[in-house]
Amino acid sequence: MRRVLATRQTRSEWGFTMASPQKENGYTPIAHELIEAFYKCKMSEYERVVVLAIWRKTYGWNKVTDWVSNGALAQDTGISRRHVIGALTALKKKQVVVKKGKQIYVNKNYAEWDVEWRVVPVRALPLVPVRALVLVPSQAPTKERLKETLKGEVKTSRSKKLKKPMSWNKPYNENNHSDDLPIVDADTGQAAAPPVRAKSASPLVFKVFLEVLGVYPPNWRLNRTQRLAAENLHAGRGLPAIRNALNFYKEHKDQEFCPIITSPYDLDSKWEKLKNFKKKNAL
Repeated sequence: MRRVLATRQTRSEWGFTMASPQKENGYTPIAHELIEAFYKCKMSEYERVVVLAIWRKTYGWNKVTDWVSNGALAQDTGISRRHVIGALTALKKKQVVVKKGKQIYVNKNYAEWDVEWRVVPVRALPLVPVRALVLVPSQAPTKERLKETLKGEVKTSRSKKLKKPMSWNKPYNENNHSDDLPIVDADTGQAAAPPVRAKSASPLVFKVFLEVLGVYPPNWRLNRTQRLAAENLHAGRGLPAIRNALNFYKEHKDQEFCPIITSPYDLDSKWEKLKNFKKKNAL
């Protein structure tokens, strides 16, 4: 049988020597917010490498856009030209990369990226019902009485078969609090009301953005950063103040030094900048 041996290029054949990168020899300035969005979205390996190469060709030379050929990307990344073309086609379809004529650049407005985001679901822990214990002065618990009580409960649980599941063996349902055991406050010893799940205010903030600016990308609901920013705006500013701020931005967004706001995160992080711009504009 004929054996085909695959050859692998060594580090010396690639031209690698002892690595000692220095910032003084050149670096690529990229905003932290853009980098965080980049590693939170799901892409293929080829797509991710092509995006990094485009950043190197544009931001690495202090340019926003540049003419980068497919052959140059293939040569710099080590990916075949065919795979480079396929990755660029997918990135343009996802609105991650924009190509106008021969100019190409990465869309830094990551809210427009049509990608799947990694979201860690946050599960609220259910309150465990606590058995109310009424103590009589003549029946104060001692070590001997506690041992006897525990032994009796163990024997009873082993000898008798349960005809129906007990309340703590039932599957938990957050909408059903019909357990026989009351929920007791550990500090006061009094019965507490069942917990009420608070509704998220982020959809209300998203609706204001849609009504004023006409933007509401579907990935905002899956983006934890946008949801937290919307919650902070609703709790700290209120819907009327958010609507007024967006209306002011819509009227003055074309003026010089006006901060760019396209998402709840932008408004939350640039609230003070927009406020200072409004003061200067009123003078």
